[in-house]
Amino acid sequence: MEAAAVAREYQTAIVERAERPSRCVGYRGYQLIRNVLAAYAQGSSFCVIHDERRPDLREMWFEVMAAVKIAECACGASAYVAGAGRACACGVG
Repeated sequence: MEAAAVAREYQTAIVERAERPSRCVGYRGYQLIRNVLAAYAQGSSFCVIHDERRPDLREMWFEVMAAVKIAECACGASAYVAGAGRACACGVG
């Protein structure tokens, strides 16, 4: 088999594999969820600190906090955004 045919076959297999639905079911914001639950279980608080380069982290934080149904868990959580010489505290609860 010539090299071009082998390359096309390999590329086709990769594309087919990529287009298959994933069997892995995961949670968006898994690490944030885990850390908030761990802080709650220990009776502690949890704070996310990030700068303006991570708007995705800020959005994920608010998605996770919007899903929290236990008020005591949400009250001990906060996020701090720092950048350009200023800091903003975003408490939830």
